[in-house]
Amino acid sequence: LSSIGYRLKCQLNENSKMLSYNITLPEMNHNEIVGWQGKEIDKNALSLVWIDIRYNKNIKRMNITNNILKDRVASNNHIDVPSEIASHRLASCLYLVNYVDWLSYWCAILHGTDPSPVKKISRLKEELSKRP
Repeated sequence: LSSIGYRLKCQLNENSKMLSYNITLPEMNHNEIVGWQGKEIDKNALSLVWIDIRYNKNIKRMNITNNILKDRVASNNHIDVPSEIASHRLASCLYLVNYVDWLSYWCAILHGTDPSPVKKISRLKEELSKRP
């Protein structure tokens, strides 16, 4: 599901105009978790979004990580695939793609941001297309 996490990151960046990044388990529980100790981290600016964690070892990792980082993030959320489609991989992936796209849209709306324009990307393309 790392590709779904990457899509969420990209959609939050582009549609919601929110800085976002993607990391997978178990990598997050190695070097990454130490980086969360930084004093410059603004708790109110960070949330964790877990995507369809369903394997017992990863559920345990998620719960422990949430406990360790509870003072470093504003919230943590777990996006679950409904049980009636969870056994179908393609249906699960399509459900999650649709979910994260709508999530990025509603994040934009809730932050008072128009999800359509990508002015910075347009400017970059314009600048790159100029002849030297």
